[in-house]
Amino acid sequence: MRRKKYLHIAVIGNIASGKTTASKILADAFKAEIVLEPFIDNPFLPDFINDKKRWAFVTELYFLRDRLKQHENVKNLLLKNNVIVDSGMLMSTWVYSKNQFKEGYLSDNEWQFYLDLHKELKKSYINENLVIYIKACPDLSLKRIRKRGRDFEKGYDLTYLNQLFTQLEELKEKLKEEETPLLEFDTGVYDLTDLKNQKGLIRLAKKKLKEIKKQCINIQPKN
Repeated sequence: MRRKKYLHIAVIGNIASGKTTASKILADAFKAEIVLEPFIDNPFLPDFINDKKRWAFVTELYFLRDRLKQHENVKNLLLKNNVIVDSGMLMSTWVYSKNQFKEGYLSDNEWQFYLDLHKELKKSYINENLVIYIKACPDLSLKRIRKRGRDFEKGYDLTYLNQLFTQLEELKEKLKEEETPLLEFDTGVYDLTDLKNQKGLIRLAKKKLKEIKKQCINIQPKN
């Protein structure tokens, strides 16, 4: 008997873009397990805050290790259910860590070492069936951050949100070049507090997955 293949969907987006809300909506719609972005107690963060260039490399390696542990959990969950991942390794590497490099906190050699390690880890990685980019302009993200008033987010400013937005846009282009199935949903236009927009997100995701399945069938070799 053929084993059922379950869906692996990653949801990416800026801070306060609505990606966690979207993840929960999709998890409910697809009857999926949800793996939320962890609040990691990284022991190197206090040192990093005081001296970013000195501590950025080991800080990012620690986060990468925890993302790998997170993905091992994802692989186990995929044996029996659909899985929605909030952020995951895509965000960790190509948004947060890459931004550290772009801002000069990681040297060329450190960034190359990080990428080499990431490449090795990817060998045991289960690729996403679909990546959903929850988009929001940095001004809107900052407005939402201030409205929800979380203490640990007080240090986020427009400059940092713009940096992450730039990396997300570059990641979007990278995924397109790699022909990774991608759906973009702008919460600045379609606010996910509106039930109609929630249904719209679900409908678009189902449509995209149907298109992907059809393409896969069409490229199957003939017997």
